[in-house]
Amino acid sequence: MDLPSPRFMAAHGVLGLSALLPRDPGLDETLIGALRQEFPNVVLRQPPLAAMPNEGPRIVLASTSSQLAISPGQADFEVRFYGDYPSAPDKCLEYLHRKMEAIRMALGSIQVVPANIGVVATLNFSFEQSDESPIAHMLDKHLRTQIDPASVEDAVARLALKVRDKYFVSLRVANYEARMIQRPVMPGDMQQPIVVKPWEGTVEDRGIGLTVDINNVLENKVARQDAQVSGEGVTNVIELLRQVASTAGPQFVETGELSSDVLVGEMA
Repeated sequence: MDLPSPRFMAAHGVLGLSALLPRDPGLDETLIGALRQEFPNVVLRQPPLAAMPNEGPRIVLASTSSQLAISPGQADFEVRFYGDYPSAPDKCLEYLHRKMEAIRMALGSIQVVPANIGVVATLNFSFEQSDESPIAHMLDKHLRTQIDPASVEDAVARLALKVRDKYFVSLRVANYEARMIQRPVMPGDMQQPIVVKPWEGTVEDRGIGLTVDINNVLENKVARQDAQVSGEGVTNVIELLRQVASTAGPQFVETGELSSDVLVGEMA
């Protein structure tokens, strides 16, 4: 079958630090100010006390559709795309690039240079207009098994590649099902946990989801030292994501095949 164009659903970006942020409230103020244009809303700010665990977020900032959590060891950015963005990959990638570069620049304002960069993107290929089952497609193209699709609940295939001695590039495909549930909202309901039964709701969409994970951990591993992520480094990761999302990724979803030589060639 000919696959539909993918829909860009969400992205997650990480900038990892080679050393923990100093416990200095003044640095937090500088970061918040430097990020105000891209993340204007302060959701959480924890005083950097000596007893505070290093794993938890110290600052959480937000914009309309995205959120940034800064812990002593890294900055985590997440966005879910909506409106016309999912069908416009270039807009999604430009948005992701702008936010990631703003975070890198903000860290630079306190003389911190990230050592690691990673991006994870989720793309959906809908089968709603097709008679083919997403699980049947995966059993045939990815898992190469003759098992009855009706007896399979979920199917997953994953492949991780080394690219140019610099990047780990992981592609994961899995079937998905999206359900719509409508319930009347009563006073106080928003304060209560929502319990959803497996049989509730109507299926709005089904298909195969592609998760692309790119990071520069291999660069550090090969050099046996921390890298320094520059503006060019952010651009290169976003461009690699663009190439994978537009060519190698859809090929992997459609045929189950992926040539590392093709991927390396795209990076030349």
